[in-house]
Amino acid sequence: QRMEARNTTGPTKRSRLKPVLQSFAPINITYELLESSLQTVFFFLSPLTYYIAIADNIKKNNFALDFLLWSGYFFEMNTRLFNMEIVMATIKDIAEELGISHSVVSRALNPNPDANARVSRETRELVELKATELGYRRNRAAEFMRRGRSAAIGVFLPEYSNSLIADLVMGVSESANKHGFPISLNFGMTYEAYESFINSNIENPSSGIISYPSRIYSDKKIETLFQSYVASGGKALLLNTTPGKSVPVLYMNDAYGARLAADKLLSRKCGKYFIIGTYEGRVVPFSARIAENGSECVVMDLKSLSNTLAGVDSSDYPIGVFAVTDDVAVAVMKLLRDAGIVIGRDAYLVGYDDLHLTAALDPPLTTVRQPFREQGARAVDKLLNMIYGGEENDEALSPHLVERASA
Repeated sequence: QRMEARNTTGPTKRSRLKPVLQSFAPINITYELLESSLQTVFFFLSPLTYYIAIADNIKKNNFALDFLLWSGYFFEMNTRLFNMEIVMATIKDIAEELGISHSVVSRALNPNPDANARVSRETRELVELKATELGYRRNRAAEFMRRGRSAAIGVFLPEYSNSLIADLVMGVSESANKHGFPISLNFGMTYEAYESFINSNIENPSSGIISYPSRIYSDKKIETLFQSYVASGGKALLLNTTPGKSVPVLYMNDAYGARLAADKLLSRKCGKYFIIGTYEGRVVPFSARIAENGSECVVMDLKSLSNTLAGVDSSDYPIGVFAVTDDVAVAVMKLLRDAGIVIGRDAYLVGYDDLHLTAALDPPLTTVRQPFREQGARAVDKLLNMIYGGEENDEALSPHLVERASA
């Protein structure tokens, strides 16, 4: 009744919900917060309450009646929420707001305009500001259909279940959404998976691809497959492979990260230094930094470390240990404990990756964090610049040290 009474006063369809929510809302909670929350809750709750009420009516008639009344309320709120008008801004709307022609707005919003159809920087900025204010989004599907391509960006990533890949996906998604491009995510670790990805993007041409095959230039078959996409006219960007290839590469600066780890352990003035793992891109620069400071570094695997720790004398404490990944660092922690070596006192340990829960280890792990979310967003920005005729070069992203109690 309260809803109907308020709605008969004549609010527009767009604002119909607002007075209803305001009548129930505490003063310090905004209408926008309530609306966004209720949209999610009512969408799932309103059908469910009807089913529960009907089923329960057999056993508890009074309770069911009360439940049904509430579900009716939820259903009405839900109906009003999802029947509200959604108005999309157009180029015409922007032109009318600014008092300029439709063609000027169209040219200003074109990321790759014709040489004879350019607009001034001031006009472009004004148009882009008004477009953002009105919520304008380019029709990418129509734009790329005229090019004979899909607007979707194809993304191929290794099938690793860790926070690094999750961060990368979020970065790609955020940037693609900001620019109005859909993405097609593909995961795999085999040649067959990559072959399927490439062939799909050739048969149904995508706007471009972001590719992270770990063996792209060490496996001739994969390299040939990748080049077939480039030869078909597709724009491509590679992630985390050796730079200096025929297409731009966006990669993590592992050498810089390894030097950060070395500098941290050197600052602890350790008696001996160990590297656990065989990842050359991190082992070599770490060893070089230790050598520059007049110390020696021993590279070994976990099994060798176990035997070595048994012979370490307390006069060598503290020892410095660099694990080339956080997974390796967790295994090192166990070996140090088994040898009676106290981490953070007798030994200082640095990992690499800052995986989920490394801060919850005992002690919390000092590690090198790679900006994978930033990499995902940057990859989309670079690819889109290429799609619209721009030039891109190889680019390295720098990790940073996360200092915790293990070092």
